[in-house]
Amino acid sequence: MLLVAGLTYFAIGAGSPVVYQSSDGQWMDCDCPGLKSSGHRGVVFSFERYKVACDVAGVELWRITPRAGLINPRTWFDEYADSRWQVPLSRGVEFPGEARRWPVRGRDDDHCFFRPLSEPELEIVRKRAELYFVKHSRSAESD
Repeated sequence: MLLVAGLTYFAIGAGSPVVYQSSDGQWMDCDCPGLKSSGHRGVVFSFERYKVACDVAGVELWRITPRAGLINPRTWFDEYADSRWQVPLSRGVEFPGEARRWPVRGRDDDHCFFRPLSEPELEIVRKRAELYFVKHSRSAESD
């Protein structure tokens, strides 16, 4: 019985995965409920880390997963007012002959995302991630 309840939760109750991409197409991450995922806060932290580690400015965080309709049971429990769905939707960036993908340790060790950050750089990342949520919680309250 417990197994059935767990599988049911994973199948429909965990919510649907949401994939994000940087506007330059060089970084991706996923908020994947039910799997080992750091959630939306982790995605934002990872995005801010990418901007610092790769020394890119002016890139935006895009959501490339559209909201699904009632056809998909996993979306029945999605809360579309949640911050993870408030990230602007984009088709994403695709490059001819390349599949969209995010840096993966072991396969893309030379990607700038994996450059070790100093403590001052990590503090910048933490502050930017926190500012992101402060800014977006205020804009959600004013809607």
